[in-house]
Amino acid sequence: MLPDFPPVLYHYTSTDGLIGIVRNQELWATDIEYLNDSEELTHVSAELTERIDSKILSLGGAQIQNDREDPRSSQILVLLKLREYIGFVQAHENEERAYITCFCEKDDLLSQWRGYAGAGGYALGFNSLKLDPVQSDGLFTPRMMRVLYGAVQAREALDEVVTKLAGSPTAHPGVQAWHEEINVLRMLATVKNPGFAEEREWRTVTTSHYNKRKYGAAAFAPEKEHFSLEFRSGGLGIVPYVARKFPAEALVSVTIGPGGDNLLRRRALIQLIDESLPAEVASSVEIRVSKVPFR
Repeated sequence: MLPDFPPVLYHYTSTDGLIGIVRNQELWATDIEYLNDSEELTHVSAELTERIDSKILSLGGAQIQNDREDPRSSQILVLLKLREYIGFVQAHENEERAYITCFCEKDDLLSQWRGYAGAGGYALGFNSLKLDPVQSDGLFTPRMMRVLYGAVQAREALDEVVTKLAGSPTAHPGVQAWHEEINVLRMLATVKNPGFAEEREWRTVTTSHYNKRKYGAAAFAPEKEHFSLEFRSGGLGIVPYVARKFPAEALVSVTIGPGGDNLLRRRALIQLIDESLPAEVASSVEIRVSKVPFR
């Protein structure tokens, strides 16, 4: 089932970020392990492991994994491999990578201005369907996903993903487990500590299977021929990211953040948009000014 997207989602950024996004019509998706939440990928890993263990018991227990006559053995093998995979994620040893672009349901949120936009930042509003119109079951297809906060809010989603992971008996449990690793990664990538709940976040989750020393390239990735891993400096040193293009018409608004001379900032913003986007798109981009009295 496709998520019920808000019609517009907002990406908070600095002045430099705004210029790069508008001029190039691209958004950066950062390797999730280099974001500002130290619990990324691990906040509900223990809960997910517990649910996998419960599912294994309900299927008859790990002791029947080698009983080829029992059709449940393949399901248990898949779950055991995925349990092991969660351990690799916790130890930062997984080859599958998740690259994240963050969005918010609100365009004028104080915590977002403070945390992500810096002095004189901006919130770019995107038509959520035009931004990421393809919602398919492709293994490495980028997905727009709503963030859940804490194990309590994520309980139903965790139960659903474990049911899906168990699947039905299969002749190829190793292959099935490999495919399901991406679903595990997506699940872990979209549950955060409840302390971040005010952000009301959505994420574009772009996944790849990356080990250049082993495979010579990103072995599997969205639009593989265009997949290019880039690097920038950040708080953790070198930060890997992927640049993803978006259609110009996906940009529908820009909110000017608190701080600075709003008249001058608006004037320059209009010029930036007019010089960067097709005329029919530029004229339709709504420009707003933050009402938050923050300086």
